[in-house]
Amino acid sequence: MVLVVSSLGLAACSQRRPAPPDPPTSQLAPVAPPTPVARPTPVAPAHVGHAANEAPGIPMAAPPGGAAEAQAHGADEHGGREHGGHEHTHGSPHGGIVMSVPGGHVEARLDPSGRITVWLLDEREQTVGAQGSSGRARLAVAGATDAPLAFNAQLNALVGQVPAPSRDHVVCLVTVTRPGGQPTNVRFSFHLEVGGH
Repeated sequence: MVLVVSSLGLAACSQRRPAPPDPPTSQLAPVAPPTPVARPTPVAPAHVGHAANEAPGIPMAAPPGGAAEAQAHGADEHGGREHGGHEHTHGSPHGGIVMSVPGGHVEARLDPSGRITVWLLDEREQTVGAQGSSGRARLAVAGATDAPLAFNAQLNALVGQVPAPSRDHVVCLVTVTRPGGQPTNVRFSFHLEVGGH
């Protein structure tokens, strides 16, 4: 049976008509030149300040808690535009580093002794009540543990004690939970040498 099918196939092939010849090129419709393919323009990575790239040799792990990431900035918002990773100590209400977080800002100041003070700020960087808030802080160094941040009524801030930093530049991972809110993680890069960086 395979032989019969095979011979029928050959017979059918021999009865096919030849394809008509191609028309002369003068009779072909003009073809538009190829349109260049739009390729995405390479974008340079955004400037990343110290708040996102410190702690050499320490892998960038999620801050304790795992909720929101923050952007650092000071009172001058560069014309009101958002920007990532810039950190400014000028214009901060308490002389610390101000970071944008969902619903406002967080400001932190780390003393060379390891005392850390954290203020909660609104969208205009005005201090808001910290009573009822909780938090913890951890230096981004091997073997570091979380230090609790307790409300200090005199400062209207959360205050805690981490080990005294052994370097001039140190990253501190802070988690703050406002009353009834979700934990917010903030990564601060502190420059403790005289005169800043």
